Amino acid sequence: MKYATKVLTGVITMAVGLVLSVEATEFTWTGGSGNWLTPANWTPSGFENTSGHSCTVATGTAQADGTTFYPQLTIAGTDGVGGTLQLSTNTTISGGLRLAGGRVYFRNANVGDITLSGNIEAVADTSSRIEPYGRIAYGNDGLGGTITHVNGSLTGSGTIRIGGIETWPKSFILDGDSSGFNGKLEIDRGGLSLRMNGTFSMGDNARIYVNSGGSAGLLGLNGTWTIKGGIFLNGGTVTYRAWNASAGTTWSRETPWTILSNSVITSYSASGADIAGPLHGTANLTISHDRRDGNDSATINLRGTNSTFSGTIIVKARSVDEGKTTLYLGHSGALPSASPRATLIIEESGGVKGRVTIGAYKPNGSGGTVVDVPNVHIKVKRLIVGGINIPPGTYSQANPVPVSGYVFFNNATSTLEVKPGGGTVIFFK
Repeated sequence: MKYATKVLTGVITMAVGLVLSVEATEFTWTGGSGNWLTPANWTPSGFENTSGHSCTVATGTAQADGTTFYPQLTIAGTDGVGGTLQLSTNTTISGGLRLAGGRVYFRNANVGDITLSGNIEAVADTSSRIEPYGRIAYGNDGLGGTITHVNGSLTGSGTIRIGGIETWPKSFILDGDSSGFNGKLEIDRGGLSLRMNGTFSMGDNARIYVNSGGSAGLLGLNGTWTIKGGIFLNGGTVTYRAWNASAGTTWSRETPWTILSNSVITSYSASGADIAGPLHGTANLTISHDRRDGNDSATINLRGTNSTFSGTIIVKARSVDEGKTTLYLGHSGALPSASPRATLIIEESGGVKGRVTIGAYKPNGSGGTVVDVPNVHIKVKRLIVGGINIPPGTYSQANPVPVSGYVFFNNATSTLEVKPGGGTVIFFK
């Protein structure tokens, strides 16, 4: 009798083991628009919110409800048309989110900003969309609406486009590991914000495009960042925002910048954005700031090597109560020495002059400390300061630019040369 009991116990144990070994299933969304945990919205039948399964939304809208989703989830389509994942609150996808041409959508409905947790893969040869929007409210239009990716990595080689066509586009914020990402991020409307502290890099082939109507923001932490595939400004704005004078960001020498069409770099920080990589392109690049605290200038460093930029750099001043903009040129290769060269325009507004300092830069986290760099020799095809065309010549501390208050030399060995044949006079006020 005891022997029989032991055999029976073994059978029961084996049976329980068989029950617990559930075969992984691929589920397809057929629910139109509905809750992502409703079994009837998936085919085949038998959907369970457990790990090991894979789920694909290629048409319709799966609505996340804040419950952790344990299967792997693929949002498929073509350039954001097809399947949609609609977020309404903080969301965790434990099995990972695969973007394969579909759309991730969030419209703030009085919940402010949200987080999206878990690994994200941009599937190769697909173009997906992430569309965050703020709510429209009287007296506080566009409040909230950002999506922050946390507690996971961004990988893959596909394209992710930020923004759609709705009113009040907001930002998608990367706050995790993106070193395995080798795809393309395109900001069409709204913004992409990066706020990692310390050393940050994407894969060797990763690229960021900032298109007209789009904005890439760098949020106030110290670090050295590398995007080897390059930053491409195609009519958009890159904003560097620091919350204190000791914060700053260095874009490494391995990060090239290309100005495809007229674009803007704006700084909110006295410590500034340090662009150590080469500058390329032929369009206009406006250097500006938007500090509104009455403090001293916001700054941008250009100190790359082997730059080929032959467009126009415009250093834009702000009104008297908002300080001034300073562009530091900290390497002879920051602008090309050979033809075709760049044009440099330094504006004045309300009595405040934009500034260019040659032979120095401000490193990130310096709190405003200037580092001297001797023997920096900048050549331009045209120099216009305060609306006045400066004649050809080589300028320095010993031979200053004839219109004062715009161009400064941090040491006696650095120079600015305006080459002959610069073209017609252009006036900017």
